[in-house]
Amino acid sequence: MMELIVQEPKRSSKDLPNGQHQGTITAVEYRDYKEYSYCDLIIETNDKIVIKASFPAFVSPTSKLGKLLVDFGGTLEIGKGIDPEHFLVGKVCTFLSMKNDKGYANIVAGSIHPVK
Repeated sequence: MMELIVQEPKRSSKDLPNGQHQGTITAVEYRDYKEYSYCDLIIETNDKIVIKASFPAFVSPTSKLGKLLVDFGGTLEIGKGIDPEHFLVGKVCTFLSMKNDKGYANIVAGSIHPVK
């Protein structure tokens, strides 16, 4: 017989109200969808709710991911590589969320900023 431990229910982005939140970037994940590649930030709020923000995995001084990396202390040099995990994982941030028509919270584009 195997004994399982009873745990708190997992909270989802449905539990996250609209508005401003603070959390920590806990991971950076990469995925491909059709012919596109994405960089996903996994953020855990102070209320222990995990939410994901997705960016096209393209870095330039004018791209969404490039601007985010600069906000978090990265320096972009044309032709050189940059590791998003180095600048993002473990960093505390603020962001805005808004629920979609199915009741799940999404992070508002351009609203992730470091806490200084």
